[in-house]
Amino acid sequence: MRVLIFLLIGFNLNAQLSNNKIKKWISSQDNLKNAYVSIAIKPLQKDRKIKGVNINKYMTPASNLKLLTVLASIKSGDSINSLKYKFVSDTLHISPTGYPLLEHPLYPDQELTNLLSSANVIVYHNSPNQIEKYGPAWAWDDIIEYFSPERNSFPVYGNVIMVTKSENGKLKVKPDIFDINIDSTFNQSHIRKENKNLFTINPLKIKLHDTIFIPYIVSDQTTNSLIKHITEKEVITESSEII
Repeated sequence: MRVLIFLLIGFNLNAQLSNNKIKKWISSQDNLKNAYVSIAIKPLQKDRKIKGVNINKYMTPASNLKLLTVLASIKSGDSINSLKYKFVSDTLHISPTGYPLLEHPLYPDQELTNLLSSANVIVYHNSPNQIEKYGPAWAWDDIIEYFSPERNSFPVYGNVIMVTKSENGKLKVKPDIFDINIDSTFNQSHIRKENKNLFTINPLKIKLHDTIFIPYIVSDQTTNSLIKHITEKEVITESSEII
């Protein structure tokens, strides 16, 4: 398998760094033995490459650059609050921060779920900041794909529903608050109405033990319903900020 790696790093280079040292490092990495590697090192705010290997080769960084961005943010970034919140007696007032792990299907934050469940009443102060539901270069064909959930300030369940086919062939849907139409004659494994959270699923098109993720349409009403579903508590939505 050919692997393409392109590293764009901005930092102050010292005289000890050389192209030969970079090549030596690459040759010492077992996971790069069969890879085609390009490394370009340049200072920030300048369009001049300083060091590297295969610098003049045409490259498309794609997801490799995303991995570097994630690593840089982990190493240099600060932590964020999962929620802005305030208890008033037994009522919990919450406001979103963009934190994505409330009941996330792969990385759920149980502490956050426990916090919400500890209140008798939850007041959800929705964010005044409107976020475009799709990022640049999204495609209409991708609106039902797992990698294209809508964006909002308070993701819940990763903004997708999770459909799993169990040993007995039955489907398990989480969260189970949306309208699901089971149709064994449908020619696809799943579909969702373009502007409505109405899903059609064909269990015969889903392999045993397989799991699929389908984006749902986000809204304040949906967020309210999902928090209520998770906590089994009364949830009130307000447009004002937490005082």
